[in-house]
Amino acid sequence: MYSKDEFPKFLDNLAVQNKDDIQTTLKGVIKKCNQIYWESDSETDNALQVGSFGRGTAINGVSDIDMLFVLPDDLFTKYDDYETNGQSALLQDIKNELKVKYPDSDITADGQVVKFNHTNYLIEILPCFALADGSYRYPDSNNGGSWEITNPKKEIEEIDKLDSENGGVLKLLCKMIRAWKNKNGVPMGGFLIDTLVHNFLTDDDSFHDVKVDKYSDLCKTFFDYLSNQDPNQEYWLAPGSNQRVYKQDDFIARAKKAKNICDKAIEYEGKEVARNYWKRVFGRPFPVKETTERSLAAGGFDNTEEFIDDHFPISIKGSLNINCRVIQDGFRTMLLRNIPLLKSKYKLEFFVENTTLKPFFDLYWKVLNVGPEAERRNMIRGQIIKDEGHLMRKENSQFKGEHIVEAYVVKNGRVVARDSIPVNIDDISA
Repeated sequence: MYSKDEFPKFLDNLAVQNKDDIQTTLKGVIKKCNQIYWESDSETDNALQVGSFGRGTAINGVSDIDMLFVLPDDLFTKYDDYETNGQSALLQDIKNELKVKYPDSDITADGQVVKFNHTNYLIEILPCFALADGSYRYPDSNNGGSWEITNPKKEIEEIDKLDSENGGVLKLLCKMIRAWKNKNGVPMGGFLIDTLVHNFLTDDDSFHDVKVDKYSDLCKTFFDYLSNQDPNQEYWLAPGSNQRVYKQDDFIARAKKAKNICDKAIEYEGKEVARNYWKRVFGRPFPVKETTERSLAAGGFDNTEEFIDDHFPISIKGSLNINCRVIQDGFRTMLLRNIPLLKSKYKLEFFVENTTLKPFFDLYWKVLNVGPEAERRNMIRGQIIKDEGHLMRKENSQFKGEHIVEAYVVKNGRVVARDSIPVNIDDISA
């Protein structure tokens, strides 16, 4: 039976499992950078871990590791004296130096960072120059090149301060919202999540040192807070530094949906169905019922469901919207999102309606059947299947129950966008 005690298990599942491996890799990269630019073998000097990993808000499966590396001041003069885009030249020179040290690695320079593509994650190195006030000047090679200012130390200090004052609630909530983002393909940057959680807890002190039995209320209240953000607002001010943190795309509609699902989960508190609602919000990390595997064996059907998390790391960078054409001979074609309940024996064409991701990418589909009829027929399905290049998946409405179709955009070996659409079928033939 589901209980609120599942939330600590959920948070345990969100903890970064490969933290030691990431730290070892970072130390190696820092050492190489120090050897190149400082004639030092230090694995820690002149570097600062930033991003979600540095702020302590990353979750298991984190695929982007951000690192700031401080360069000697005389290099700034060298590249600032370039007639055109010395910033790009700096990034390219760092990339080439690292290629000498790591000849077999995929290393690129893009925008403001040098990207070191490790097997399981991407290390993004932001080269910079230390300023007297504790901030850093870094290169931006876009639009002809410029120098920009960042102050991640103040941001980390402010996040740590409020987290401590709230008994660790801030970072726990940041992690849970990342799980929601990954499960539902929310195009929302990690720093924007941390910023909005910080603002929420600053405005609402009722969740100070919140206990486990209030985590469900905490999540619901925060999604309600997200739902009521100004849809026209383009940026928020970062905690500590007051620098602008821009939104990627609309997140309000998905937050409203999550809030409504939280309402359902709380309504059915203490019943197993509540767990299903929480899994719709947070995805695979939310605990499954401990007896699931035994009941599957006893039920006589194969649990064939696969999870995209086992195939690729999740790093949502944009939005994806899928839809479905419902086709029956002799009738006009309809769109599934406009039909609350389907009959059986319709032809279904799932397709990509729009995405903010630019070509080229791979698309994967998952068709999952849920419920007693799917179990009786031994047709759970749920395998991850690569699209054949048409950005479309053809199916038929066959039998009663809940069916879920998901699509995933994979680029550079990472899931960068995802969407799902429910298909509810009754038992009366068309």
